[in-house]
Amino acid sequence: MKQEDRLLVALALTIGILFLWTVLFPAPSPQQRMETARATAQQVGAIKPQLTNPRETTEELQVGDLKMGVGSIRGGILSLEADGTRMLVNAEPGLLSIRLVKPVSQEVELSTQKQADALLSESRNLDGLKVTRTIAPSDEGPFFSTVAVAVVNVSARAQTCQVQILGYHPVYSATLADRRYENGFVSIGGKVHKIRSSATASTVFSGTPSWITAQGRSHTLIVQPMPPIGMFHVEQAPGGAALGWIELPPQVLAPGEEKRWVFRVYSGPLLLSVLRKAGLEEAFSMGLFSGIAKLLLGILLWSEGWLRSYGWSVIFLSVLIWIVFFPVTWSGLRMMKVMGQIQPKLAKIQKEHKNNPQKLNQEMMAIYREHRVNPLSGCLPMLLQMPIFLALYQVLQRSPQLRGAAFYGIRDLSAPDAIIRFHGPVPIFGESVNILPLVMAAAMFLQQRFTSAFQKPATDEQAAQQQVFKFMPILFCFLFYSLPSGLVLYWVTNTVLTLAQYTAFSKAYKSS
Repeated sequence: MKQEDRLLVALALTIGILFLWTVLFPAPSPQQRMETARATAQQVGAIKPQLTNPRETTEELQVGDLKMGVGSIRGGILSLEADGTRMLVNAEPGLLSIRLVKPVSQEVELSTQKQADALLSESRNLDGLKVTRTIAPSDEGPFFSTVAVAVVNVSARAQTCQVQILGYHPVYSATLADRRYENGFVSIGGKVHKIRSSATASTVFSGTPSWITAQGRSHTLIVQPMPPIGMFHVEQAPGGAALGWIELPPQVLAPGEEKRWVFRVYSGPLLLSVLRKAGLEEAFSMGLFSGIAKLLLGILLWSEGWLRSYGWSVIFLSVLIWIVFFPVTWSGLRMMKVMGQIQPKLAKIQKEHKNNPQKLNQEMMAIYREHRVNPLSGCLPMLLQMPIFLALYQVLQRSPQLRGAAFYGIRDLSAPDAIIRFHGPVPIFGESVNILPLVMAAAMFLQQRFTSAFQKPATDEQAAQQQVFKFMPILFCFLFYSLPSGLVLYWVTNTVLTLAQYTAFSKAYKSS
């Protein structure tokens, strides 16, 4: 069997397997999805650290717009809900738990009570030292709070003390799929370090932490010492979760003397504008292409301000990027035209020097130089847009603003469009038909028709490759079928615009 035949068989098998999978394993019904979500939530909860003290109960308290579940013994924040999203669940030890390193190593037990709009926690049984912690709403916004930790020497002698406060705990993920977005970062000396969950007992970071952040899919927890002070290290909890402790400098307190530390805390959605205004933009991360993702998000938010629709904002962004890449795409088309013209020459030397690869490469490079073409230029527009595509995927999946954003028949731009819905599962399609991936496949097919006009096959192998490429729209349809509709809308718009560009180039080429 020839190589091109193998490629055709492999592609046919891939599409066949995808087809059979959708028939044999149709999309679950809403009831099944609900049951799966409950089971997943229980599974996620099961892998959280086990309670070190099972007697500790949770008292539900409200601080501003934040709902907190405060532990009855250690006083840490065991549960946290912001903007209707659960950010911490069974977070033992709780966030902002306190422990002493000096004079003796011990966990601080705190009793918490509501005091006006704030939460006041006070220690007990510390032999001459009193520790207090206050959590109060901040004037900066609904998701900001101010945390003050104080130590008072209530004994008649001078005492040395050193305090640690839990400043990092992974956020809660409602599904296992959301766990891939869990990330932790700490900024030390202007450099951002990733907090990793590893098998090591402890990781000590050198330098003073400016802020610590724990991120989920669409929400984040940020703890910022004001001013930056102390050290930061990560320990592994018995359940495997990474816990980050801020270790404050040791203090010598005279009788009656008090030492106080203040922390700024953000607990809420990943809102770039809010975090940028607060000087915490660096704590907002969207993966490998975070810089590009922030730029795209900024354009979407800005354009939505006057378009009044995130759907039209996605289309506007696609048009803008198409304009930026217009010269590159046009140059790539010109290169494809020239490559089609020199195919007979290339086929001839391939036949003449098929047993001498070195001579063949030399002759081919000479032809490329003579006609000033780059054989890879046709792929350049796609390669340059891949970081944009991946960054936009992060934006549409994780931005709270786009969750539930509707656009004509599309109910949620962060989910598949599901424009046509069924009463139950249907083979291949599941419970709905996603129209945008089908439109995208049709546009790609037409685009392929135009590009093949410039690339007349000169050999049997090239003819076989063109046959393989004819299946690419179908494969892309399967790959894009369950992606966010906003992302597919971007790709459809870009494909239609590129198709128009191909049409214009074809007319210019025929008239030249």
